[in-house]
Amino acid sequence: MYIKKKIAAIALAVISLLAAGQVPAAGADDSASAVAVAEKAATELMTALKTELQAAMRKGGPVAAIDICSTRAQALSAEIPGRSNRPDVTVKRTSLKFRNPANRPTPEEERVLRNFAAQLQEGAALQPTTRRTNTALHYYRPILTEPLCLSCHGDPDHMDTAVLEALRQRYPEDMAAGYNAGELRGMVSVTVPAAP
Repeated sequence: MYIKKKIAAIALAVISLLAAGQVPAAGADDSASAVAVAEKAATELMTALKTELQAAMRKGGPVAAIDICSTRAQALSAEIPGRSNRPDVTVKRTSLKFRNPANRPTPEEERVLRNFAAQLQEGAALQPTTRRTNTALHYYRPILTEPLCLSCHGDPDHMDTAVLEALRQRYPEDMAAGYNAGELRGMVSVTVPAAP
């Protein structure tokens, strides 16, 4: 009789925990871990890039910042996974109006970007979103245009001629201009492969 009561008590405790949401579903730890890896990678990329761009702006203005973007942004995207000991992770910036053809969105990224743009148009505060497949977790963090970005991404009619010339030389097919502060500039896209 004692054993039956003990089993019943344990079963009741497990059911109570499940009902309260205290026991994670199978794979939830893996998913939370993958999201944490993705968030860290996205934050590291944006922090490193912003730091280098601000230093370039102080040193040589927008033309120097364009040089940093064209020479360092892709390299930083490649370096970030190694910093977190996850070389299998991929990190990139992308946009509907990309400047560098290497940042062209995939069809899935384009769908997410259009969804972010629609949400922003409706007045929603944008939040990162994820999508899980059998092989990976895909994490998408929106990037909003900040006032400092307008030196190189704002209205071309208000850009310095040296900036316009630097953009033409570095990015002959540039589409990343004409933004206003607060608009969706793009997003960071991080892919974290599923654990084997």
